[in-house]
Amino acid sequence: MRLNPSGHTPILGAMFAPSLCWLLATAAPAPAVQAPPVTQHLEPTPRSDPPRSQSTGVAVSVGAGTGFGPGFGAQVAVPIAVASGLLQVGPYVGFGFFPGIEESRAVLAPSVGVLGFWGVRHRIFVDLDFGVVALRQWQLHGTIIVLDAVYGPSALVGYEFMAHRGMFVRIGVGGGLLPEERVQLLFAATLAWGWKF
Repeated sequence: MRLNPSGHTPILGAMFAPSLCWLLATAAPAPAVQAPPVTQHLEPTPRSDPPRSQSTGVAVSVGAGTGFGPGFGAQVAVPIAVASGLLQVGPYVGFGFFPGIEESRAVLAPSVGVLGFWGVRHRIFVDLDFGVVALRQWQLHGTIIVLDAVYGPSALVGYEFMAHRGMFVRIGVGGGLLPEERVQLLFAATLAWGWKF
């Protein structure tokens, strides 16, 4: 057998070269396969606003009776929520009119007071008012020529229904004091429809 100048046989190198490549290939760690990123779609949480009966706001109403001047009128109240909204207390101002009788003119008069509510949808209310409790008549030859508003305090209790969006209906009964020479107790009532913002 003839030797090449380097003294190695090329046949042995050719025999072991494939085996060595196979060993190196199998010994090398396999490349790590990365999982594709998972995208999570979070649904927005629906916003739940408290009902109007449990929040501070402005209530505008029209009605008749105590709290609306001498008869029919409008009222603006600002109930302030306390005790997690179950209790609301706030001032109000009203203004109304009573149509003239016979020769007398219509009576225009204001009213002020404080309202207190308890409940959410079906509510109990208390109304402390200072306004017109009676109308004094002045007659001439049996004909009413003047109507005068007589002011005094009154107190009422009643029921109010308020929808979630703010519409309400209110009805109450109570009594008022007529501050004459002899103080008299008079019947008082109120009926109102309105909206709370």
